[in-house]
Amino acid sequence: VASGILALGLLIFGRKILTLWLGAAEAEASAEVLWYLTIAYWLLAINVVPHFILLGVGRIRVVATSNLVAGLVSLLAMFMLIQHYGLMGVGIARIIFGVIILSNFISLFVYLRDENGKFTAKDNNKHST
Repeated sequence: VASGILALGLLIFGRKILTLWLGAAEAEASAEVLWYLTIAYWLLAINVVPHFILLGVGRIRVVATSNLVAGLVSLLAMFMLIQHYGLMGVGIARIIFGVIILSNFISLFVYLRDENGKFTAKDNNKHST
């Protein structure tokens, strides 16, 4: 929720903040890049919790694999996108990284479903005996 509020604030007021900070000319040149980077880092912020929960429950290989795949894909995308979009290509590549990292949520939900099933089965066996 906190990262969503902060990201929304940057999306709405980012151009004004840049204008106050850097001046109108620089703000105009960098406002669109800020928009893409805000979305990208919001995606990364919402992935902090599943990242550390998966590490804490021992799913290190899942986290490492998702980070490696996301890093390689975004690096390749960055090389291709910078040629066509300049600095906005960096922001788009970071968004791609964030979207791939969302796979940690899937891994976490699968883990929680499997663990919940184990506890439910144990509880049912206790009550039936």
